[in-house]
Amino acid sequence: LCLTPSALALFIERAGMNLHELDLAGCQVDDEVIKAIMLHCKNLQKLSLGYCEEASHWALALLFRRLKKVTHLKLTRVGLVTKAIVLLIATHMTHLQDLDITGCKEVHDDEMIYLAQCCSGLNRLNVRYCKNLSAELLDTHL
Repeated sequence: LCLTPSALALFIERAGMNLHELDLAGCQVDDEVIKAIMLHCKNLQKLSLGYCEEASHWALALLFRRLKKVTHLKLTRVGLVTKAIVLLIATHMTHLQDLDITGCKEVHDDEMIYLAQCCSGLNRLNVRYCKNLSAELLDTHL
């Protein structure tokens, strides 16, 4: 069963304030769903958007600026995770403890160094299949 973006957004509007964890991996997450998360999930601590490809870069950027309580973020194989998105996460989500960007191919060494500097509480980082990261980075900085 696959819920439509409208059905997901409606659920989030109704239940969002009570949610501490939201796993939408593989769901049809578009800008409407992202907007619902921003407006109604003020207590969210864990968010998974793995394999979500329908949201815009702009919507994700706004979301990551507003997620003040999220400590665990999973963005497995989200093609929109680019240098700009990683820099936004590092700048605005400094409280992150766990970040999973498995398979995000547009992530490079410089962004990871900045992330490590900004998110000092990060104790788990999954960068499997991030093909643009060097072995040197992993040996010396992470």
